[in-house]
Amino acid sequence: MLKYGLPSAALVLLVLAVLSIARTQPVRKEVAPPAVPATGAYPEQVGAVGIVEAASENIAISLPVPGLVTKVYVQAGAHVRKGAPLFSLDDRDLRAELVLRQSALEVARTKLQKLVDSPRPEEIPPAEARVHE
Repeated sequence: MLKYGLPSAALVLLVLAVLSIARTQPVRKEVAPPAVPATGAYPEQVGAVGIVEAASENIAISLPVPGLVTKVYVQAGAHVRKGAPLFSLDDRDLRAELVLRQSALEVARTKLQKLVDSPRPEEIPPAEARVHE
């Protein structure tokens, strides 16, 4: 009896523990992403590094930051004026950082205004009393 009773009891307790844990776990709902990921206008994408060659000289095109091209403004073989945009990059992360920094600036301005406005004359005597205690 003891040979099979103790392992059987342990197995029953283990099954009950697993069921109890499974029941207490909340049901997770699928949440849609906060923003739709950028998609290209072309059915196939190629990631590559290259050189655009002109008839007279080689022109290297590069950017100081990596990114996803969202729109291409020129076609292959088209003449492009100096300074004309060739393509645009996905700027959602930069816009989000701008909003974050603007809110941080507003918080800093609020703190500065609070420091400039304080202490009010009626706050000075209680503060001095706390210092002398």
